[in-house]
Amino acid sequence: MSKKKVAVLGGGVGAMTTAYWLTSFPGWKDQYELTVYQMGWRLGGKGASGRNQAEHDRIEEHGLHMFFGFYDNAFRTMQGVYGELGRHPDAPLAHWDDAWKPHNYFVLEELLDGQVLPWEFLFPSNSGVPGVGGANPTAWEMLQIILGWAKELFEKTSASPAHTTVTEQKLDATIDKAGDHLGASQKAENFAMHVLHTIVDAIKEGPLTLIPNTFLHAAHHHAKKLPDDPTQHSKADHELLVWLLRQFRTWLKDHWREESRLVTEIRRALILLDLAVSVTIGMICDHLIIPPVDWFKIDGVRFEDWLMKHGADKASADSPPILLLSEIVFQRYSGVGAGTCLNYTLRLAMGYKGSFAYKMQAGMGDTIFGPFYEVLRARGVKFEFFHTVEELGIAGKAVETIQIGVQARVKGGKEYEPLYPVLGLPCWPSEPLYDQLEQG
Repeated sequence: MSKKKVAVLGGGVGAMTTAYWLTSFPGWKDQYELTVYQMGWRLGGKGASGRNQAEHDRIEEHGLHMFFGFYDNAFRTMQGVYGELGRHPDAPLAHWDDAWKPHNYFVLEELLDGQVLPWEFLFPSNSGVPGVGGANPTAWEMLQIILGWAKELFEKTSASPAHTTVTEQKLDATIDKAGDHLGASQKAENFAMHVLHTIVDAIKEGPLTLIPNTFLHAAHHHAKKLPDDPTQHSKADHELLVWLLRQFRTWLKDHWREESRLVTEIRRALILLDLAVSVTIGMICDHLIIPPVDWFKIDGVRFEDWLMKHGADKASADSPPILLLSEIVFQRYSGVGAGTCLNYTLRLAMGYKGSFAYKMQAGMGDTIFGPFYEVLRARGVKFEFFHTVEELGIAGKAVETIQIGVQARVKGGKEYEPLYPVLGLPCWPSEPLYDQLEQG
């Protein structure tokens, strides 16, 4: 039986991942003959990088590269590549976790009154290992996490009361008692107001402003009590959560607005709480917590517009954290569809393992595409550098022919050797190794 010839066009991350997994099953050589055609002298596509030999082998690439901690497929692939690479333990970037180091500290820039102010974020580490086991949280679990974060942020911000007039245990008991009377048709407002008045009567210490966290705490507590399966929730349960959150946001903006103009910590907490509440309300109102979740049904609007639709201030929707979400995918000016952005934002923030992000310890070419090349070549994949795709012949919906042009030829008909060592690490040069080429 003749082998099927497979042409991989280009050497970007998609192409290399395809080549790697296509050759990862036993006996693949009996079925396929795989060739990678790459324009120029190096692999990498958008992630290409090179070493400038004339400038002390400095790394030259497109920008700062890292993997986020929820990149399970990417980490799983690179863990396999590094395991197969089998470098000596003392060699540079010998293991995958030598090549990627945890990174949890980030600084955004906030433009305020003509000044650029640093906005620091330090994400907590966890015990997970990226690429290893563990399912992503469900949409409902994510909603509960958001409420927990919001509650914690509110309680630790200096604008919140120095002490509470009712213990959480007493508040929870009161909420549970009132919740026992919540029927399927009872309005959420009735339940919520019953909770508030019951607490005030119990503590006998003045107006509702003494317990501003009641709305948010009640929403968080009620959400935790609901079944893990959102299809088992009643309509009244969801209406109650939305009502409580809207009341909390109204109180928050009424009481924090003026102070937030003067105190940086309060202004930023107000932005984050506004965003958290708006996301939670939007997920409930747009039925994004009921499985199977179709995140992309709300892609008809930009994420910023979706947030404002569900009550967020424009200042919050235009804040540095939201701007970053567009910058990550190079869509600062056109924006990102609400469902797409919400989906990757929730996974970014809640699905990471170990650390929020992992920073590469060399250029992307050295860290990813050098190892890909060495492993695939050792497996028997053929690489044709200096080959350009000039035309694809289409027949119906399939590619029937590929016309490939040759940019340069290697001396003596040999195979081009694209890497050279920098302090023991195989690297791509920032320009071709001309001494290997005819008329170089």
